[in-house]
Amino acid sequence: MSLGLACCLLALAPQKGIQDGWAFDDRLEPILTPGVARTMKDLGARWVRLHFRLNATHPAWDEPLLEAYEKILGTLKKEKLEVLGLVTYESHPGTQKDWIENSAEVHGGNGDNPYLRAWAGATFRRLLKRYPSVRFWEIWNEPNCWTTHPPGERDRLPGQYYLYPSNFAWLLKRAHLEASALKPARKIVSGGLLGADFTGDPVADTAIPYLRDTLKMGREKAEWGGTVPVGVWGLHLYIRSGGLVAAEDFAPFPAAFEREVNSLDPTKRSIWLTEIGWQTDKGGLSEEGQAANVRMLLEDLSKRPQYGPVFYFKLRDEPAAGLNFGLVRSDGAKKPAFDAYRSARL
Repeated sequence: MSLGLACCLLALAPQKGIQDGWAFDDRLEPILTPGVARTMKDLGARWVRLHFRLNATHPAWDEPLLEAYEKILGTLKKEKLEVLGLVTYESHPGTQKDWIENSAEVHGGNGDNPYLRAWAGATFRRLLKRYPSVRFWEIWNEPNCWTTHPPGERDRLPGQYYLYPSNFAWLLKRAHLEASALKPARKIVSGGLLGADFTGDPVADTAIPYLRDTLKMGREKAEWGGTVPVGVWGLHLYIRSGGLVAAEDFAPFPAAFEREVNSLDPTKRSIWLTEIGWQTDKGGLSEEGQAANVRMLLEDLSKRPQYGPVFYFKLRDEPAAGLNFGLVRSDGAKKPAFDAYRSARL
């Protein structure tokens, strides 16, 4: 990455962003309406993380689905909101068995496979060309997240979104090739690594071991050469998602990721928190506690110039899905955290 690009990315620090789930339902009826976009703008957000995904009635990138996303982008543009495009396992048909095929870790391969090639050369290429206004694209979501079996066994799928590091290294390389082939080139954000207070070790809990393995596989298996094929490192942080967090308890996590990633990648690329949030619940974190956590978060980030936009998860509660992370209740009423997020100066 050039010095000019590095300076450009660092200059984005540390703006506010937001996300709100699906942009529309399976019938392509908008969920992210003009009114929702205005609420995002009122929040003080400058960025929106938008998931480009297939759905039950549009399992391929047909023209109605492509047009629906064009309308959403137009809605956000009217409010002068920048978009981080998210492309994942929901963007291209396939299963975990397909996307981890030929991994170096359990299959003895190099990590490349037909799914990853089609994901980048068909789906991602099409989205890049169709939506030139989207300058930044996040590649995958929480590639280190598994739920069913610990990674490492050939005949037992890890579950959830997991990619072996050798597969992720190839995915980043292929995405970078597609994005850099355009003029102007688009910027790649590595899919947000899942970080949470699993063990109390900030290095392990911010997925640094997975990142180390990805960089190693990139050099040894994915033909990276001397180039790291990302412009921004993505991180998700869920620290005491159901409780109040003191500043001194939170700070070690972003600090550890910044320190460790810079030791692995001396170019000091910007770090974007593409997900972070706290859930309110009866018997758990109060709405006032959520607001206190939000204030603490933004105060901490204001002191970390390498951190770029922070995308709060999420704008509105979804009680049916058990997601009460919202800054706005499901009935439309704003929680105290809404004003805490809006009033923070970054």
